[in-house]
Amino acid sequence: MEISSKGILGRLAKVIESVDKRQQRLKDAVLNFKSRGCSVDPWAATLWLQANMEVIGEEPPKITQLQEGLKALCDDLMLKFDTDFKNKASSKGLLVSGQWPKYFINHILPVSVNEKKHRVGIGEDPPITPLIERIFKNIQSQLKMLEIPPEKLADFLQELFNSYKELVSPATRTVAVLDLYKRIVINRQSTKFWRNASAQNFRPFRELDFKAFLTKLLKANLTSISGHQLRLHPPIKKGDSMYIYQPGENRFCHVGRVEFQLIEGGEPCQR
Repeated sequence: MEISSKGILGRLAKVIESVDKRQQRLKDAVLNFKSRGCSVDPWAATLWLQANMEVIGEEPPKITQLQEGLKALCDDLMLKFDTDFKNKASSKGLLVSGQWPKYFINHILPVSVNEKKHRVGIGEDPPITPLIERIFKNIQSQLKMLEIPPEKLADFLQELFNSYKELVSPATRTVAVLDLYKRIVINRQSTKFWRNASAQNFRPFRELDFKAFLTKLLKANLTSISGHQLRLHPPIKKGDSMYIYQPGENRFCHVGRVEFQLIEGGEPCQR
């Protein structure tokens, strides 16, 4: 039987090409493992194994056997999450309100745990894995963004009152909290934005920021302005509300409507 050199070398070249591709996939998988912090994050490591099982399936069995151990570790850490989370917050001087699986940090920043997906949502950021160190790094970063100097609180109270006066009518002395928030966002836009309503010209004011300002006004008892007293009222429908901490009652409440109630010496709001 005549041996075809071209045929054999061609087949060998294809084998080598296949090996080369697999080596590249392994290299990419290893780089991905490192970039995702899998060596310290069991949830990221679990997802990495699932995504790369085809690539590493030919490696020593001990790699694939780690799957069950990782799952057990993740489940165990989730069981301990509530205790670990509260202990860590306490060690950093942060106040935790609420209970599993929904918390608030310092009455402002919401933290929610999705036990089934093993993810934690913090504020408005995309959910991350429940790694305590990473969670608190994110929390401290967001709390820094929500810091409000005392002088800005007085400015916000005036802004709130001015926007309220634009919406209130003789027929009703309360306005919907979502309408009030919307009016503040509108009033914050510059002339440049209204001439060219681009993302670049838009001045954002997140709902989270609005609630942080309102919460800190209440905590500072800075609620009186121009002969009017700020009052918060429950919603008719829960979906039309904002969930806000009220220090006077020491609990979170659904706020649906806002009123600046006339007090002695004040003059009625006029549009």
